[in-house]
This record gives sequence, structure tokens and C-alpha cells, in this order.
Amino acid sequence: MGPGADKTGLRKERILSSGLNGFVEKNDIIVRLWSVYFHRGRVLDKVVGYQSSWENYCQMERMARRLGEAGQAFRARVEAAYRLTLMGRPEEALEHHRRLDEEMSAQTFTAIVNQNLLYLAIVLRVLGRYEELQSVLDRSTDREPSEEKTYFIWLNSRGHTLWRLGRWEPAIDCFQRVLAWSRAHLKPIHQAMAHNNLGLVYSDMEDLEKAGDHHQAALRIGQGLHDLGAMSTSYLNLGNVMVQRGDHRAGLELWERARAISQQLGDQAMMAMIENNMGEVCYRTGDYHQAIEHYGSSLQMKQDLGLLSYVDSSLEGLAKCYYELREDGGCREQCRFFGRRLLETLAARPERKDNIQELLRTLDEEYPEDIDKGGITG
Repeated sequence: MGPGADKTGLRKERILSSGLNGFVEKNDIIVRLWSVYFHRGRVLDKVVGYQSSWENYCQMERMARRLGEAGQAFRARVEAAYRLTLMGRPEEALEHHRRLDEEMSAQTFTAIVNQNLLYLAIVLRVLGRYEELQSVLDRSTDREPSEEKTYFIWLNSRGHTLWRLGRWEPAIDCFQRVLAWSRAHLKPIHQAMAHNNLGLVYSDMEDLEKAGDHHQAALRIGQGLHDLGAMSTSYLNLGNVMVQRGDHRAGLELWERARAISQQLGDQAMMAMIENNMGEVCYRTGDYHQAIEHYGSSLQMKQDLGLLSYVDSSLEGLAKCYYELREDGGCREQCRFFGRRLLETLAARPERKDNIQELLRTLDEEYPEDIDKGGITG
């Protein structure tokens, strides 16, 4: 074979190599494209809003369909459906997640299927459908730590569900397992989340020493990572503990730190929680009119953000403030109005419903003449 043949073979090899490199480059560009869409949605959540994030994922789905990328199309639909939950449209989100669950049942997109189930669990929690939520969480029992992030989120979600149901010991077990898992896998931010969650449960149990210890541990981790979001959460929770202890000044100082960080981050959800807590301090100190302003502001913020599983604390605060002002007939009417709203809120915590039911019953007993005007009797 002469030198001409060698050159021809070399040209073919170069053409083949060029084509292969072009294919790899194109494939790499597509992978990067999905990554850009996916992460841009997360940024839009924080910076612009959930509507823009939803539009981003809808655009991602259309692009994926045109390119024949079924997995990425499903992924985009899952994320878009979750933004409906965040926008305060949980019933619509629930319909989408259920449809996706059915459509992907015969698919091999395990990670996407699991993500959809996680979001399905969240929307069920928002709607207060705890029995159905438990059945969804039970589907995770065969998904042990082979998918580490998924396992963590499942376990964390289960703990939150048990906590909201008032099943504190099982919730503590879940969060302790999350803490052990995150330590073993060297995930400090997850350790901070587990500490904060444990602190929340212990606060409800009135074990304020343990609650404070866990929130302090979470704060130290957040400071070490320079994670402003984690620090803000810890300041908020530590402030709650201080107020529970009766040290309102220390609590307010910690909340102001959380507020400053939240303003810097544009974290409106955290601002709503702080506003609610300010109402609680005013209520505890007997400044009921100021408390009503704070509770009312937090309720509006939560509704605007679609935080339906958190409106019960604001509704409870408004009802109990108006109860304290019950000598005025208009205040009794407002007490009943907000009390009924809480009782009709699917996502309200059971103990809050019990508390309000008792408060409204007491109000009717004190003012039987109101019953004909719509008072609630036991």
C-alpha cells in the first residue's frame, strides 16, 4: 500500500474523529442545556418568583419534547407541577403529580419518579391529607440509601409529617436517623437541618434545654459554612426558644438578626414567619391590638406565598387575640370568623384545631346570646 493510501486512510480517520467529537460536543451541549434550565428555575424561585420558575420549566418541557428527550420532559413537568404548589395552587399541583405518577409507572426514570413522589408528599402535607401522605411515604421503604439525597428527603419528610401530627417520639427517631446519616456522609448542611428539626420537636415538648442545644448546634454549622439561609433559620428558632423561656428581649434580638438576613436574601417566607412571631410576643405581653397587626400581616404574606400549611398559626393568633378583646361584640365576631377559618383549613395542625374548638366553645358559654348570631356550640 503506497503513501497515497496512507493519506486517504488518515483523512478518513480525521473525518470520523471530527464527526465523533461533534457528536460528543453536541450531546454535551444538550446535557448542559438541561442543567441550565433546571438550575435557572431554582434561581428564579428565589429572585423573581414561582411564576417565572414555572414558565421556565414549561419551556424546558417543550424543548425536551422537540428533541425527543422523554426523561427530561418528565423532569420538567415534575418541577413545573411543584411550582403550582409553591404558587398556592395545591389542588392543581396534586392533579399533575398524580398524573405523572401514573404515566411514569412503566418508565425507568427512577430518580424522576422518586422526585415526583417527594413533591406529591409535600402537596399532600400542604393540603393536610395526612393518611394519603403516609401511604405515599410508605412507598419509600424499599428505597434505602442507594439514592442518598432521595433517602434523606424521604426520611426528613416523614419526620415532619409525624411532628405535625403530634407524634413526637417517632419524629425524633426520624430526625436522629437523618442526623446520623448526614454525619456519616459528611453533609454538614443536612446536619444543621436535622438539628433544627429536632429543636422544633423538643420546643413543642417544652424541653427547652434540648431545643436550644440543637438550634445552637445548627447555628454553629451554618456559621462555619457561611450559609446565610441556615443561619437565619437558626436565629429564628433560637428566638422562639428564648420567647418560650420568657426572655422576650433576647428573642426579639435574635429575630432581628434573622430578619436582616432574610431581607438580604429576599426570603419572603422567613419574613412571614418572623412577622407571625412578633405577633406572638405582643400577645404574650398583652398588646393585643399590635399582635393583631402582626398576625394579620403574616397571614396575608403566607397566603400570597401559598404557604397553606403555615396559615394556621396566624389564624390561631388572630382568634385568640380577638378572644382576649371579647367584651366587644365585633371582636367576638372576628374571633369566630378566624376560628372557623382555622377549623376549615385542611393543613392545620390537629392540636391547633383542638385549641380553637375549645376556645370557641368557651366563648359560646360566656356569651350564649351570640349563638343565634352564629356562635359555635360544642
